[in-house]
Amino acid sequence: MNPISLSAIDFQFLPEWAREPSAKQSTAITGQERPPRQGKRVRNDQVGSSKRSSVRRPEKDRKASGSGQGRFIRTQDVQAIPLGVKISFLPEPRALESVAEQIRSSIRAYPLFGLARMFLDKPERHHVRLQLPVGLHQCTICNSVSLDGTAVIAHVLKRHRNLFYQEERQPTETPKGNFASVARCTLNGTILGPTNHHAYQANLMRLYKTQFAHIPFERFKQSVVSVRDPEIIKKWQEEAAWKTMYKCLQMSESGTLNSEIEVERHFRENHAARTVRAGQEFIVEGEVCHQLEHLQLATAIRLARENEARFPVNLAGRLRENFFKMGLRVFKGKKGMQFVSLVRPRPLVVDANNVSEGIWAILQWIKANPGCERKTVLKNVSSGTDSVGGSDGTPPAPEAGNSPQDLHWLIRQGHVIEYYDGTLEVVFQPPAKSKLPQSSRPKALS
Repeated sequence: MNPISLSAIDFQFLPEWAREPSAKQSTAITGQERPPRQGKRVRNDQVGSSKRSSVRRPEKDRKASGSGQGRFIRTQDVQAIPLGVKISFLPEPRALESVAEQIRSSIRAYPLFGLARMFLDKPERHHVRLQLPVGLHQCTICNSVSLDGTAVIAHVLKRHRNLFYQEERQPTETPKGNFASVARCTLNGTILGPTNHHAYQANLMRLYKTQFAHIPFERFKQSVVSVRDPEIIKKWQEEAAWKTMYKCLQMSESGTLNSEIEVERHFRENHAARTVRAGQEFIVEGEVCHQLEHLQLATAIRLARENEARFPVNLAGRLRENFFKMGLRVFKGKKGMQFVSLVRPRPLVVDANNVSEGIWAILQWIKANPGCERKTVLKNVSSGTDSVGGSDGTPPAPEAGNSPQDLHWLIRQGHVIEYYDGTLEVVFQPPAKSKLPQSSRPKALS
């Protein structure tokens, strides 16, 4: 996995409400991390609720039939989203370490919720935790998950068959007779043969189990049409003149199987126990979840990811815990948003008499020019003549006469915050809590 570059992404994944207001914007929502309410929000662990009975699709998809090419989600396919499934998201460990290392080296403050959206933005940056009390089933080879153990067996025979069986084609007798038509699947163009041929039903079931087990069987049957083209009939006869045999690869004794039915039976008896495992909770890579063959479960994960991306409070909480363990600090900064940085903000109680003229000038300039950057500050501020420590016992600043070192010292000590976009902000002393006089306090009721 390539390391994540914070500078390359430049945090353009932030929503409009969280970005800096532009000159063209007349209003902006500030001081919030959650977007404005646009309807009832659904929790991630409720994506399997029966209330979500449909998914809005483009008009051209709603008019399309199951016999057309291409894959789209229909209402009847997602109305049975698994009930009770709980879906949550975790940062991918290598991506998390890459981001933490860049935060350490830059000493800048990055928005916590923005980082959470960045992890959700790409499948390779997060893991998905799936929890279901009635149990889940997982392929031990690629970690693909399904609600049905039979579906996982079909997945293994479809995706990983070459690990267990080797196909060998052998010539056989050419089908004889006058065939007026043959059946053909419009989803991928496979020729199944005449419907009255003895091998038709076996070919139909084999194609469904190996290619289209993720859709209802009745919908799959609707995609099979009758074709009377002589060239297609001839092509089927040529293909039927060959028979596929399956040689066992992981058995001590050599064996050969004659059909798909024998392969499935042999796999269940000899390999299913170690390639399919059951459990109530699995943590699966985001890339694997992105390619799940179980359509309802894949749809539930997609809906949960979209919902989490709107307000990633759960993933942000996990990031906060991990960042704390890595020695990083999370604090509230401008607009009331949470930021993560290597340095903890610390107010510096100073005046013009106990710090150098250079540091005093830098602090005054930043206060008077909110949102300024390093280059602007250093261009307009000249260093003073002395550098002494602050009144709260902070270390002394660098030698006078060097504004870049003075500014870097202020940022390193946490007295000035440098945000991810380069803007600077002075850390102010929080106002002291006023205590009411004894006489003005409300009297307790007797």
